[in-house]
Amino acid sequence: MESPIGDGKFIDIVVDKRIAIEVETGESDVEVNVKKLIEAKFKKSTIVCGSSSVKKSVEKCVKLYGKGITVLEINGLQKLPNLIGLSDAK
Repeated sequence: MESPIGDGKFIDIVVDKRIAIEVETGESDVEVNVKKLIEAKFKKSTIVCGSSSVKKSVEKCVKLYGKGITVLEINGLQKLPNLIGLSDAK
């Protein structure tokens, strides 16, 4: 379920109002999503990509605009709890 962040913008998943997770399939504007995460100023931001080609595209954009955004491919999703500080979650 998407969470509103103002100005008609949404983040795919928000945890405790401090962690943002965007899911990138390659069908949306990667640059817009990266900039949206930067502007929202969450404590931690992650983009989960549906494929390695999408991940490469996202990583390129993050290098330009989004320092501090973690980029994962869907097959690396098991790393997410550690990356966002929820490693104790069961």
